[in-house]
Amino acid sequence: LWKKVTYGLSAGRVQSPAVRLIVEREREIRAFVPEEYWIVGADLNKDGEGLHFDVTKADDEKFRPGNREECDAALQSLRAAQFEVMKTEKTVSTRQPK
Repeated sequence: LWKKVTYGLSAGRVQSPAVRLIVEREREIRAFVPEEYWIVGADLNKDGEGLHFDVTKADDEKFRPGNREECDAALQSLRAAQFEVMKTEKTVSTRQPK
């Protein structure tokens, strides 16, 4: 705790739970193993209107390519494909100021 807070300072009755939380978080950070991932998207234009789509499913399964070869294979199949908009929905959304 003293590395995170001033040396010699006591946190009182919350010191033990605070130390436990810090230790758990540090263990999670050390146990983290980075993994490579790619995002495949498509920019489609028709009559001056453009839309961007990210590929999230392939053959009704979650699609998350883990290397360049999987991405290239997906891109080749996307370039050969024909796209058609089947349905559009326009919704009104409101945002609260922060």
